[in-house]
Amino acid sequence: MSKFARRPVFRRLSIGVVGIGMVTAAATGGVASAATTTDRVPGTSCNVAQVERALNAQDPALYTKIMSSSDARSGLESVLTVSKSERARRWSRSLPASSAHKNRTFLGVKGFSKDQRHAAEKSIESAVSNCSKY
Repeated sequence: MSKFARRPVFRRLSIGVVGIGMVTAAATGGVASAATTTDRVPGTSCNVAQVERALNAQDPALYTKIMSSSDARSGLESVLTVSKSERARRWSRSLPASSAHKNRTFLGVKGFSKDQRHAAEKSIESAVSNCSKY
């Protein structure tokens, strides 16, 4: 053991550095489970990146709105990697229970009205249907 490791200050500092490394390793483990642009979209021969390109071509305004928010981007990637029926279930769950809640969060973006959400859902499903062209 070196003379520095025997000193309490250096020992505590070393333990702290090791602890930070362990916490960082544990924290980044959750990031690996997030969807990526190379993940397949169920029911198609496409990956997430192809659907994103199709959405950009078909509805550039929606694509820009989604891509401007990291929450919305990861929300889109998340719904694209589940089946069509699961997407429909998740989207129906995000609708407001009453007309008192006119604007809710959709894919991590706040301020979508019911009509805007339905239009966005249609655009995304259309992009999924046409993704093989991109």
